[in-house]
Amino acid sequence: MADIHFYQSKFILRFFNCEKNLLTSKWQPTSAEMVTTDFKREMTLLIEHIKKFKAQYLLTLTNEMQFTISPELQEWVIGNIIPELQKTGLKKQAMIVPHEFFAKLSVEQTIHDINSTKRPITKIFSHKEGAMEWLYN
Repeated sequence: MADIHFYQSKFILRFFNCEKNLLTSKWQPTSAEMVTTDFKREMTLLIEHIKKFKAQYLLTLTNEMQFTISPELQEWVIGNIIPELQKTGLKKQAMIVPHEFFAKLSVEQTIHDINSTKRPITKIFSHKEGAMEWLYN
């Protein structure tokens, strides 16, 4: 079964694959136009989508992301999103890092902070193939 495209905003596309129990978030280059409230809204919706589909795996494609996650937003993610993420059935999250230097650095720092919470297990990749292999092994 193919991925079901179920959500689209100016900044992100989301898909769900029932067979793989995989939710995919694909950040768009238009994320360069995001402001803090947009980012928070997208992250809050992510939690709702994970719960709705009872996703066990999350693939986040940030390779086209142009938004830099500030240290304050990183703290907000740790304090608000991670506790909610831990209440879901999510087992693993794989992230494809952005090409843009500052966006990449901010994503890597956020993942480092997430991993300090121990759940969900999150790992960074440069290519989708390696991420998919890791998610299911």
